[in-house]
Amino acid sequence: MNTLSRIIDTELEYLKCFSDFNDEGNIIRFSDDIIPDMYSHNLTYLKQPISGKEFCDFVEKEIEEARKKGKNFLNLQFDFENESVNDYNKQSNWEVTIYDYYQFQMEQLDKLNVRQDCTIRKLNDEQVDKALEFDIRVNGEDLGKSFIRRRFERRSRVYLAEGLVDSYLCYFNGEIIGHCDLFLNDEVAKIEDFDVAPEMQRKGFGTTILKEMILIARAQGAEVVYLITDNDDTAKEMYKKCGMIKVGEKRELIFNF
Repeated sequence: MNTLSRIIDTELEYLKCFSDFNDEGNIIRFSDDIIPDMYSHNLTYLKQPISGKEFCDFVEKEIEEARKKGKNFLNLQFDFENESVNDYNKQSNWEVTIYDYYQFQMEQLDKLNVRQDCTIRKLNDEQVDKALEFDIRVNGEDLGKSFIRRRFERRSRVYLAEGLVDSYLCYFNGEIIGHCDLFLNDEVAKIEDFDVAPEMQRKGFGTTILKEMILIARAQGAEVVYLITDNDDTAKEMYKKCGMIKVGEKRELIFNF
């Protein structure tokens, strides 16, 4: 299995930590009844390309399935280019987002300069309230405080369980200024939900958190460390400077109805 295939496999295993899943041949349906309006926990993953009318019919079928389940959206994801996306015009309210897979080059690790005045700790029960406050502070305006609370409550159940996804907090002067998740799957590590407080960005905290996650992952046996970023996200420039290279793309189609 090549590196990108291992990364994609890790993506699917990561989703299974938060969602129920049903593997149906060329598709996997993920669903989370605890937070059914969260796009990233409720989606259809397409394994192999389908084209032309078959793709359009497939989308219509998935939309109908979503409606039957009381949903008002369909999240369709795949890890390949699909020109048939341009042929689909039956729904007017939909958008495509391209995400990039970035893999860290391990030989660059010693070149990462980090701060010595902050500490990074794994989330525990005592830190949950403060971690939620931080999440609301950095994401509440964009996503809504109510949703952030529900999302955090859902995800913290996984964070505090053993052997699933670990969440880490970065402290500076006694306050949380950064957050990051780490997930390991068969010597592949995924970095996710990477947040640094806006006023603390471009000060070296992001690089410090990133290096610590890589060190932790490597200590646990990871050979490959990667993350995903929006193709248009300016943060990818920081990732490149830190020694990460693009190794693939993910496409996400969101249909609202």
